[in-house]
Amino acid sequence: MAFWRGVKTLVGGGDTLEAMRVAGVSEKEVSHVSTGGGASLKFLAGDEMPGIDVLKNN
Repeated sequence: MAFWRGVKTLVGGGDTLEAMRVAGVSEKEVSHVSTGGGASLKFLAGDEMPGIDVLKNN
């Protein structure tokens, strides 16, 4: 996996986690595992995230 070469990896969403399990890939082989697939996509797209905005402003 890319993790072994020093590359940060992110897995987001329950469907992706299930695909990893089926493929025999351990969660330990990735840098971060998120169960918030939809929220992860919004964050990566640069969409507004009210919860993060509150944290940034306080």
